[in-house]
Amino acid sequence: MVLPQAISKGTGLLEALHILRLSPHNAIAIGDAENDRDLLARCELAVAVSWGSTMLQAEADEVVNGDGPSAVAAYIRRATTKARLPVGRVGRHPLTLGTARDGRPVTRDVSGVNVLIVGDSQSGKSWLTGLVCEQMIVEGYSLCIIDPEGDYGGLESLPGVIVLGAADQPPEMPDVARAIQHFDLSVVVDLSRVHLQEKIEYLKALLPMLAAVRRTTGLPHRIVVDEARYFLHEPNSKQLLDMELSAYLIVTYRPSDLEPDIRGAIDVIITKRLANIHEVETLLAIFEAQERRPWN
Repeated sequence: MVLPQAISKGTGLLEALHILRLSPHNAIAIGDAENDRDLLARCELAVAVSWGSTMLQAEADEVVNGDGPSAVAAYIRRATTKARLPVGRVGRHPLTLGTARDGRPVTRDVSGVNVLIVGDSQSGKSWLTGLVCEQMIVEGYSLCIIDPEGDYGGLESLPGVIVLGAADQPPEMPDVARAIQHFDLSVVVDLSRVHLQEKIEYLKALLPMLAAVRRTTGLPHRIVVDEARYFLHEPNSKQLLDMELSAYLIVTYRPSDLEPDIRGAIDVIITKRLANIHEVETLLAIFEAQERRPWN
């Protein structure tokens, strides 16, 4: 993207992104010198050039080979033909998921991938989901959290989080669509007081709308669907999601109820206590399918 001259002169690039209402998490930073380190660290994808700083190259997600601006231009042309940013270096955006027995934090980078959180009732899977959401919000990611049972209202205490709903009727679709197009806002859609069948029908409209907005704006960065067994079990459920863009977080205690194509699109599984042997076997099947999946 070429910044307007009035903005780019005398203004930091991150400030310019803010002025243009664009998120660093929808940005590729390309640099050649060590004074670009902060910019590369804060943008979602960090790219260094082969004729620049070796330290910057070591820290970057990708390195553009070549000898000047023409190589950068070719890289930008390739990157802008794709619907989503390339996957960055694993570990650059880690989330803390818990503590290992030796006291070390357990971390996982979930940027741009589909995550499944599973566990028995009362096992803490909603708490874990809230922990993931909280860390992503603090890091400046925009989330839309579909909250069927009112478990995530506490996130409203974080900067830039609003709760829509919490009434006998679900929030108006235009209100949700308007809110999620702000890169510095995260939205909790509270459906806790809505009857189950109405929740199901509402999500049949909400999920495609979220996918369409994300395809045109890049926001929200992650869509969270709790109690997914109610909403993503029918044969055509995959049509409600945009699996090419990924970045869904799906929460359920019965992964076997998820539509098979959705199970096949899971990249990361995070498990709390799970006693049902059938559900454990389902997770093993998802894992085996991941092992067979071709990666580019």
